[in-house]
Amino acid sequence: MPDQLVDFQRAFDALPGSFLLLEPDAPKYTILAISNELLRSTAQARPKVVGRSVFEVYPENPAASTATGPSTLRVSLQNVIQLKKPDQMPVVRYDVPDAEGVFEARYWLAHTQPVLNAAGEVQYLIHSTTDVTDQNHAIAALRESEERFRIMADAAPNMVWAINPDSSIRYINRAFLEFVGVSQEQYLATGWAPYMYPEELERAQDFLTNSIAQRLLYSLEHRMLRHDGQYRWLLAQGSPSYYPNGELYGYVGSAIDITELKQANEQLIRTNNDLDNFVYTASHDLKAPISNIEGLLQALLRTLPPETMQSERVQRLTVLMQESIERFTKTIANLTDVVKLQKEHGEETATVSLHEVIQDVCFDLEPLRREVRAQVEVEVDACSAIRFSAKNLRSVVYNLLSNALKYHAPGRPPRVVLQGSTTREYYVLTVSDNGLGIAAERQSQLFTMFKRFHDHVEGSGIGLYMVK
Repeated sequence: MPDQLVDFQRAFDALPGSFLLLEPDAPKYTILAISNELLRSTAQARPKVVGRSVFEVYPENPAASTATGPSTLRVSLQNVIQLKKPDQMPVVRYDVPDAEGVFEARYWLAHTQPVLNAAGEVQYLIHSTTDVTDQNHAIAALRESEERFRIMADAAPNMVWAINPDSSIRYINRAFLEFVGVSQEQYLATGWAPYMYPEELERAQDFLTNSIAQRLLYSLEHRMLRHDGQYRWLLAQGSPSYYPNGELYGYVGSAIDITELKQANEQLIRTNNDLDNFVYTASHDLKAPISNIEGLLQALLRTLPPETMQSERVQRLTVLMQESIERFTKTIANLTDVVKLQKEHGEETATVSLHEVIQDVCFDLEPLRREVRAQVEVEVDACSAIRFSAKNLRSVVYNLLSNALKYHAPGRPPRVVLQGSTTREYYVLTVSDNGLGIAAERQSQLFTMFKRFHDHVEGSGIGLYMVK
C-alpha cells in the first residue's frame, strides 16, 4: 500500500459521469461534492454549488407544470433515507437554468445510492444522473410519427399492419379490425394465428420470419378468416422500416382481399384448359378428313383423261387445291404444337447446359447454315448451366436461331451471335443477327400468333409465339 493518502475529493470531481454527493439533511439536501461533467452539462461553477441545497441550485421551473423533476427527486431521496436502499427514478423532466436564469427543458434518468456509517445510518447520498434529453426528443418524435401513421392508416380503405422485429403485432388499422371483427386489444393479444387458414399458418410464419431475418421485401398470398366465418384470400405485402440509426423498427405493410380475383383466375384457367382441349380434339379429329380429301383429290386426278389434265385451267385449280390442303394441314399441326406447348408450360425445371442445347440445335440446322453460308458465334460461358425446362429451352433456341438464318439479308454474309448473361433475377439469352430486321413500329406484333413480316421464305408465324 502506498504511504500517501488518496485524494477522494479530487477523484470524485473527476469521475466520468454526472454525480452529486449529498448530505441527508432533509429537506435541504446540501451538496457536498459535484463531478466536473455535471458542472459542465448544467453550466455551473463549483464554488456556487458546494454547500447549497440541491433544490436551490436546481430549482423548479415555475413556468412548466410538466417539469416534475424536483418533486420526484425529493420523494426518491426520502425513500433512500427511510429504506436505506438504492432508488431508481423514472425518466423525468427537470429543467435547468442557464447562466442568465433562463430555464432549458431537460430530461434525466437518475439513481441514488446511500452510504451507511458504522452504525448503519445514512451518512451520504450519492446521486448519479444521465441526460437523456436527445433520446427523449427522438422517442417523442417517433411517437408523433406513429400517431400520424395511425391516423392515415385508419383512413385507408385497405388493411394496414405493422409488426415488431420479432414478428409480433405492433399495429393494425381500422379496416383490418373490421375484417376480422375484433378489437385491437384482442388482436394484439392473440396475434394472427387464430385467423389464419390452419394448413397455411406454419408456411406463412416461416416465410415472414425468413423475410425479417434477411431484411427482404415481404409478399405472400394466404387465406384469413373474416368476421362472417368465411376464409378469404389476401395478398399481403410489406417492407422493412428502420430507425435513423439503422436499427430495424419492424415491418410495415398492407393486405388486400383478392378472393374474387383468384376465383376469376381459376375460372380463366378452366376456360383455357377447355379451349386447349377443344383445339387439340378438333385438330386431331380434322386430320383424318383432310387426309381423305387429299386422297380423293389424288384419286380424282388419276381418273381424269390426259387431255383434261393438260388443260391450263385444270392444272391451276389442281395447284390451288393442293396448296389449300397443305396450308390446312400445317395450320392443324401448328395448333396442335401450341396446345402441346401450353400443356408443357408447367413442366418441371432442371439444370440444363445451355451450351449443349445450342450445339444440338446447331447440328440440326447445319444444312441451312451451310446453304446460306452463315457465321454462327456462341458466347454463353456466363450462364452455361441454367434452371429451365430442357424441352422448352431447345424450342426457344431452335426458333430464334432458325429465324435468324432464314431471314438473312441478301448481299451480305449472314452473321448470328448467341450471347448468355445473368442478372440478379434472370438468365438472359440474346440472339442478334445482321439480317432483314423488323421496322420499329411493327416490333410490338413480333410475338403474335400467325404474324409474319416477310413472306419470301416458308414459315407459319407460330415459332416466335411459342418462344413467348
